[in-house]
Formats: sequence, structure tokens, C-alpha cells
Amino acid sequence: MTDAALEVDSRLVRWARETAGFSVAEAARKAKLPADRLQEWERASKASPTPRQLERLADTYKRPVAAFFLAGVPEEAPLPEDFRRIGSEVMSEPLPSEALFAFRRARRLQTAFSRLEEWGEPHESLPAPVSGKAREA
Repeated sequence: MTDAALEVDSRLVRWARETAGFSVAEAARKAKLPADRLQEWERASKASPTPRQLERLADTYKRPVAAFFLAGVPEEAPLPEDFRRIGSEVMSEPLPSEALFAFRRARRLQTAFSRLEEWGEPHESLPAPVSGKAREA
């Protein structure tokens, strides 16, 4: 039995890839998809991946599957200024995907922390993390 194709906005497929910092070929390789299929999904008005293919894309781009069902491409804050240099020369290479994922995670954590502060809970009152060891009574 094959999975029925889902219909998602191709702009979201392209947005997810570009914000992850991958080329079409690199993303397709990581998601174990044919590059021409991924390129076709990005060029069509609607993409038609199966649920499993969409899950692989979401895992590759480190996005929730639900992101592919948004009404449109979300606005994101611009990336921080890039200060990478080799000697006095500014690096022209794009940031690696690992750095882009780290920025996204840091922003998500900043947002979560600011929401905790809005609730009136100072960070000193947050419970200490529980270790993997059982606590003694």
C-alpha cells in the first residue's frame, strides 16, 4: 500500500529548504529523495509529497511537519550580522546549516524565556533540572 500524496504550498517547501541553508541537491540527498522531485515540488504551485516524504523533509530542515501547512511563508527575523573573516577579508560563503539551526534554536529559547518572564516568574524561581538519577526521599 502506498501513501496518498498530500498537497502543500510549494513556497513553504522552498522556504524550509532555504532557511535551512541547503541546496536542492544537498537537501534531496539528506532527505533521501530524488533531487528532480524536490525541485519539481518547489517549482509547482502545489507540492505533492507523501506523508513519509514530508516527515523526512521536516526532519532534514528541522521544522515541524505543521510548518508545511501554514497559510503562507512566515516572516522571520533577519540573521545576525556575519562577522566571519579570514585575516582582513570578509567570508562570502553562506552560513552553514548547523549555524542556521543554532540561531533558530537560540531565538526559540529566547522567546520561551521572555514568555516565562511575562508571566511574572523570575528565572531564579524555576525548578532545577532533574538528573537521570532517582532522587532520594
